[in-house]
Amino acid sequence: MKPPIKLFGFVLSVSFFFQSPAAAAPCGPDFFDNPRGCELRLPEMCGAPALPDALASEGPAPVVITVAGLRFDKIGPGKLELGLILRVIRRFFPGKSVDEALLAGELDSFNSEHFMLDEGEEPDHGAAMPKLPDDYLEQRIRDYPACVAAGVTVIPFHWSRDPDDTDKVVPAFMEKLAGVHSEYGGRRPIYILAHSWGSMLMHETLHRLSRTRPDIVVDRLITTGSPLVPSNPVIGIFVKIGIKKEDLEKKASHPTNVLQWRNIWSGRDPYSNEIKPADLNVRVDGDIENVEPTLIDLILNHKPLRKEAKKDLWRIRDIKKWHFSYLGDFSAVLKSIDKEISVRVFEPHVAVPIVDPSAKK
Repeated sequence: MKPPIKLFGFVLSVSFFFQSPAAAAPCGPDFFDNPRGCELRLPEMCGAPALPDALASEGPAPVVITVAGLRFDKIGPGKLELGLILRVIRRFFPGKSVDEALLAGELDSFNSEHFMLDEGEEPDHGAAMPKLPDDYLEQRIRDYPACVAAGVTVIPFHWSRDPDDTDKVVPAFMEKLAGVHSEYGGRRPIYILAHSWGSMLMHETLHRLSRTRPDIVVDRLITTGSPLVPSNPVIGIFVKIGIKKEDLEKKASHPTNVLQWRNIWSGRDPYSNEIKPADLNVRVDGDIENVEPTLIDLILNHKPLRKEAKKDLWRIRDIKKWHFSYLGDFSAVLKSIDKEISVRVFEPHVAVPIVDPSAKK
């Protein structure tokens, strides 16, 4: 019998992405704001908070398949982008004729209202987010101390990270998943952690395998920032161009070969939403203070603070930053109202369900 899995201290360190300068400070929780000015600390050197002892569980450590999302250039600089929305439509409705000019106009209206942009204005999100390497998701898990201590095996399913290659990738993923099942099935739990378009790939892969290889079972599917069901405003745009909401929702269904599906999403990430067929939906930004009405009031009615309040609105509604928050935490300093918003995402909603097979919520 394998020893029980013990959860060790946790540190959000992401300096595996970059070369760190000498004498740098330890990495903070939000690796998007300051990815370079920090250094990796070994677990025993860090003052990271320990996870609750109650989360320790019996059983073999899981095998975690990781499937990365799109490259940054496919998502855009923080607004809702035409290219990605078009790809979602064409994936789900390949025969659908889309008025691209109408769709582009609707997206421009959304972005203008969402960020309160004046004509010709672009949201300033500050320094550009660092470009993540192709192995960003597997390294995020491998560098999490509790995963190392628990003996979690990480198996990356690499792909081009170009959504136009989906038809070529899915058959390859079917073969790779069959190989993982052949080696580990029945002996260790098999989990899949998929981010962004990676969840689209695995949704299709699992459904196809359920028909051709019903013996292959995945114990836990974790989707983060999944565009399988985009946000309600985006669904509203789809309706305006002739796609019914119920038709879109039917495209996402629970694969019969998945025992538990956990969907992690953010209300400020328009590429994600609650997915009703999932067994558990967790909205990561549901408990933070709703500061947008205050910021909008300052923008409209307080000229001296208008410029700073608009920047703060852009910070709290940064689409790309929320879309990648599942890999770390989200934080934003709002100068106009003297507040700092901080949301822990990776540890409670992604890491714990991986290292603790008994986690149900």
